[in-house]
Amino acid sequence: MRVNRIVCYFTEGPYADEAFRLRRSLDRLKLLYHFERVESVGSWIANVHLRASFLRRMRKKFPGDVLLSLDADCVVHSNPWKWVPDGACDIAVHKFVRSQREIEYLPGTLLLYPTSKTDRLLFAWEAQNKRRPKATDRSNFAVAIRQDVDLCVGDLPPVMCWIFDLSERAY
Repeated sequence: MRVNRIVCYFTEGPYADEAFRLRRSLDRLKLLYHFERVESVGSWIANVHLRASFLRRMRKKFPGDVLLSLDADCVVHSNPWKWVPDGACDIAVHKFVRSQREIEYLPGTLLLYPTSKTDRLLFAWEAQNKRRPKATDRSNFAVAIRQDVDLCVGDLPPVMCWIFDLSERAY
């Protein structure tokens, strides 16, 4: 039987407070989760690049679980599993449409199914972060996805990745 588990990492400082707020929202909903505090590696961009390696560790720690990775600064208002695709893909992510030609993957909310293709993506994403340390995690994530033609990418609805200053205007 597969387990649905939310995972999150955070650094000390303001993100620790945000992670505590996220944890409270998950407790209210009685959702299963795993949080880890990680040491800051200097800058915000370097810290977000830790996501791929954190998720690789989580796949090893919880190999059969469906993992929902959330940014530490989010809040969950209702059971997110009701919005999750049925598992026919390797991952699911919200694809934010900026224009007719520009679609941006938002990996701050990322669903990972327990597949070898998921593991391969995480490895490629981590490699991109090392290769392009000044690029955003979104950009490196998109490169890793485009490189893997066999990866099945499902869609998460906007409600699962609502960004207060971005989604309101778009949707």
